[in-house]
Amino acid sequence: KLSIQFVLSWISHYDSNNYLKNVAVGEREARIYSDLVAQRYYGLGHGVGRSGDLNEVQPKAVGSSLLYKLTNKMALHALKLSNMSCVNECIVVPMATGMTLALCMRALSKDRPGAKYVVWPRIDQKSCFKSILTAGIW
Repeated sequence: KLSIQFVLSWISHYDSNNYLKNVAVGEREARIYSDLVAQRYYGLGHGVGRSGDLNEVQPKAVGSSLLYKLTNKMALHALKLSNMSCVNECIVVPMATGMTLALCMRALSKDRPGAKYVVWPRIDQKSCFKSILTAGIW
């Protein structure tokens, strides 16, 4: 656990908002007001990608871009470990739970247009119900 925290902290220092002598001026500068939030997210205040391309490196977010590329490599490795040897590329798309579920259900509904039930294992999450409605299944 400590090794992972160290690496995340070290990589986050490559984002321009974490430079020691940085003056945070400009509309694209990441700013994290709360020290608690900055600590939880290792100071990674920039998003990933550039101009609509998730794989494009963001000049002010070198650390975030590096972590994103590493995440994609790890996801591809996990797929290959799962006997999906024919997969040569993958991309991790950062989205919230509800939107991810809604998009997955819409994609699956094309393969099973007559399907009208969703197994909903966690009743405590409103986002699951909202995603079913958004996907147009209910």
